[in-house]
Amino acid sequence: MFNLTLEFKLKPTATQIAVFEDSLEQCRKVYNYASKECKDWYNSRKCQINSCSKSSEYIIPADGPLPTYSSQYKALITYRKTSPALLRVNAVLLQQTRLRLEKSFVTMWDLSPRVPSVKKKREL
Repeated sequence: MFNLTLEFKLKPTATQIAVFEDSLEQCRKVYNYASKECKDWYNSRKCQINSCSKSSEYIIPADGPLPTYSSQYKALITYRKTSPALLRVNAVLLQQTRLRLEKSFVTMWDLSPRVPSVKKKREL
């Protein structure tokens, strides 16, 4: 018995390449924004209440909930209705981008103390 493997080389047009790059850029922005929101929430709870300085710590209300996958995705859906750039991107792609960040934060708490990094261009 043998396996037959077929390879097809895709040759996207210039228009398709522009669409792919725009989608990746929007996903990168969603990832970085959601990551910053989570990091700000965690950083606002790092120090004791009597020793934080206003200039070096984040000011987020104490009763502010932790930004979770579901809360951030609901906000993304709402924002997507008003943003033409996000409307051009498939909703499932944005959802998977946010899910990747959620897995990174779960892994951070379970395995390593390293916070997920901000994604630069061409890195997502």
